[in-house]
Amino acid sequence: MIALLKLGSIKLDPQHVAGHELLIMAKEFSADIVGMESYDLQLETLSDYTTIYVVNGPVEKNEERKHFLRDKLHSFKGEFYLVATDPALIPTVEELPVPFVCLSQGQNLSAVHNYLRVAGLACDAIEYYPFEKMEIRHQRYSPQEKSIDVFYGGSARVGMRKNRFEEFYGHLPQDISCVMCGSIIENDFNYSSKIEFLGRTGRDKYLELLARSKATVCLFDPLHIQFGMVTQRVYETVLSDTIAFYDDRHTIQIFPQEIDQFLRVKSTDDFLAKCKEILQDENKRQQIVAQQRSILT
Repeated sequence: MIALLKLGSIKLDPQHVAGHELLIMAKEFSADIVGMESYDLQLETLSDYTTIYVVNGPVEKNEERKHFLRDKLHSFKGEFYLVATDPALIPTVEELPVPFVCLSQGQNLSAVHNYLRVAGLACDAIEYYPFEKMEIRHQRYSPQEKSIDVFYGGSARVGMRKNRFEEFYGHLPQDISCVMCGSIIENDFNYSSKIEFLGRTGRDKYLELLARSKATVCLFDPLHIQFGMVTQRVYETVLSDTIAFYDDRHTIQIFPQEIDQFLRVKSTDDFLAKCKEILQDENKRQQIVAQQRSILT
C-alpha cells in the first residue's frame, strides 16, 4: 500500500491547480492521499502503508503539528520517497527521515542533488520521474474553435516572471487579442498590449480558455531552468492543440529539432514575428500543432 503525503495544507479541489495535480499523482501511483483536512488523524494510519511518497510543499508552521509530523515520518519503517515537483517548496531537513530517495521532475539530477544538499537534505539516491507527463495518462482534453490569439494562465510567481511577461506579452499589437487568467493582475508587469485580465477562474475554465487559444508562451522560473525541469503547462498546451512557444533560456530541448527552434522565443521581436506568422497562416499553425503532438508518445 502506498500513501501520498502532501506537506502543508491544501484542499483536494480538482479546480485548484495543486489539488488537481495531487489527485492526478494519486492515480499515477495508485496511492491513498493522507495528511489533508484531518491532518493528525490520518497520519496515525501511516503504519498501515509499505511506502510513503512525500510531495514537497510549504513546511508546517504550527510547532506541535510539525513535531507530530516529524515523529511519525521518522518512525516509519517502509520505503520513503520525496517527490520534488516544485523546487521553491523543498522542505526542511527535520521533516524528512533518512535514508530517502528523491523522485525529481527536473532532469538535471546533479543540480537537484546539490540543491538538496545545500538545503540539508542528504538523499540516498535521486531519480528522474516525468511528472510533467501525468496529464497525458490521466486527463482528457477537448480542443475547441480558436477565438483567442494569445493566452496566459497562471501567476507571476512572486515577480520571478515579470521581465518575461513584459518581453513576450507587453508589446503585442492592438489587433492581437490577449487573455490572461489566474492570480496575475494588471500591476504585475508593464505593458502596452490590449490584455483582458479575467482573474482566478478555476481549472475547467482555464482549460477552456487554453483550448480556445491559438498560442501561449510557456514560462519557467530560474530553478526550473537550473534543474532542467519541463512543467505540466507544456503538455496541457500541446493537448489543447495550442502553439506552445517557450522561453529560449531553457536548457532542455522540449520539441523535435525541426520545430524546436521555431517554438523557442528569444526576444520581443522574435516572439512577435513568429506569433504573426502562425496567426496569419492557419495552415502553418496547424502544421506546428501536429508536429508538437509528437512529444505525447
